[in-house]
Amino acid sequence: MLKMCSPMLEKTCAENFGNRKCNRNCNTLGCGWDGGDCMIGDQQEERLKLKDYVALVLLTTPDGLFASLTPLLMMLNRELKALITVAEDSRKRKLIFHWDNVELAGDLVDWDDPVNASVNPKATLSGLLVKLSVDTNICHEWSWDDCFTDVHSVASYLMTPMVRENFETIGLQLESAFTLEIEDTPHHFYLTLVSAFVAALFVVLFSALLIHTIRRRRSSEQLHSISLHFNHENPETVTVTTEGEDGNPYQQFT
Repeated sequence: MLKMCSPMLEKTCAENFGNRKCNRNCNTLGCGWDGGDCMIGDQQEERLKLKDYVALVLLTTPDGLFASLTPLLMMLNRELKALITVAEDSRKRKLIFHWDNVELAGDLVDWDDPVNASVNPKATLSGLLVKLSVDTNICHEWSWDDCFTDVHSVASYLMTPMVRENFETIGLQLESAFTLEIEDTPHHFYLTLVSAFVAALFVVLFSALLIHTIRRRRSSEQLHSISLHFNHENPETVTVTTEGEDGNPYQQFT
């Protein structure tokens, strides 16, 4: 059995869990590594964050999850020997969605009005879908042999009977655990769009410059020779003939 947080520290550690202030007494496996507060600024943190999300479907309400979120993350940190956090979007909103077994993932939970969500009348189950990020940096620092290396094995482990019982201990019912790919953020989308526009503009300008250069070259090459023809019968008359490169008269005037 994994070492639990000391009863003398459990309340304090839970109250200050993930508040971005390092509490060394809570920075233990049993207390869930203080929610990662003592790892802020660790240069290896991003390098060892597993690709993609672990998604949990919990049969609870937003209020129920809010009350159990800290115990949930502390338990997951202990079980997985990792730092587990709720994923966020580019606007720092937690990726927690309304869910039912008909529509599946619905709208993002509005924490200002968390109960304002429509449930399909045909649904027999409803709850929340929570996207989690898994950082295994701490596991490797302690040189444990059973560090997780991918989100698929994490999801499979969370569905084992032993771990599912731990969810029930903190008042949550786990319906399922699976993986979800991390989609491109709007920032990356717009960056890609701007890059494509700049590349297209460069091609257009280069093509226009190339066409202009070719036309100027052809125009300069059209005048191959100039001939002067004197009219002996009328000495005052001179005919000027210009020929193209192909030998055909290009322009003639008197």
